[in-house]
Amino acid sequence: MMKKVTFRTGGTTVTDGVALARYVLEVMPDVKTVVGLNQDYAYGRDEWADFKNALLTMKPDVKVLDELFTPLFATDYSAQISKILDLRPDLVHTSLWGPDLVNFIKQATARGLFQQTRVAFARGEFGLYEGMPDDQIVEGPHYHGFPDPKAYYINRDFVEAYISRFGSPPPYPAYHMANAILGVKYAFEVAAAVENVEWPDLSAVVKIFERLAYATPGDYIIMTPNHNAMRGLSWASQKAVSSLRLSTCTRLRSTRRWAF
Repeated sequence: MMKKVTFRTGGTTVTDGVALARYVLEVMPDVKTVVGLNQDYAYGRDEWADFKNALLTMKPDVKVLDELFTPLFATDYSAQISKILDLRPDLVHTSLWGPDLVNFIKQATARGLFQQTRVAFARGEFGLYEGMPDDQIVEGPHYHGFPDPKAYYINRDFVEAYISRFGSPPPYPAYHMANAILGVKYAFEVAAAVENVEWPDLSAVVKIFERLAYATPGDYIIMTPNHNAMRGLSWASQKAVSSLRLSTCTRLRSTRRWAF
């Protein structure tokens, strides 16, 4: 029963890794060496494996200098930063997110790591609000400036409401939740309209959800019969805007992707 009613309105590490590797080779076509710095649990290892496999498939001559994994709840990255400084790779890949990402940015900035190497952040969008240095590669399932709020009223209203309530732009988890909540809402509403009832049967809701397409603040979601979504992904190079105490993304790109 659980499998029947479970839907994923977000993406996966596979499409994260492939998209990020493609962008890295677009902006760093001569990259020769890379180090992975990721969490020692399934998500971190999957993000690194999918990125590494995609990168080496598209550019087999890239050399992996080391694969570093940090334990759950780690807050001190001094040993890993020292190792990266010694190895001097062209690129570091990391999927650190949330407080882990903020701690790494602060510690790596203090040690001068970003002056020596470029970092590709698989979940870097959150760091845009936390002092991320210029010219880093940032991937995120969502970014509050895309789609452009000036041209896309759903995102404009969402961003304005979020800032009004919380004092900062919505991070990607807020967009994730909006995708899921709106998907359930629309599936029930459409199923009720089709059946001409006030509260539809669950089987009818599942049938509708399997082929539902709907607009959200940061996406246009197209669900598939395997209960996964086809949705967008953004990646870019970062540029700080100190007057706003935020960061913006330059060379912003977006694509549609299958989330299997």
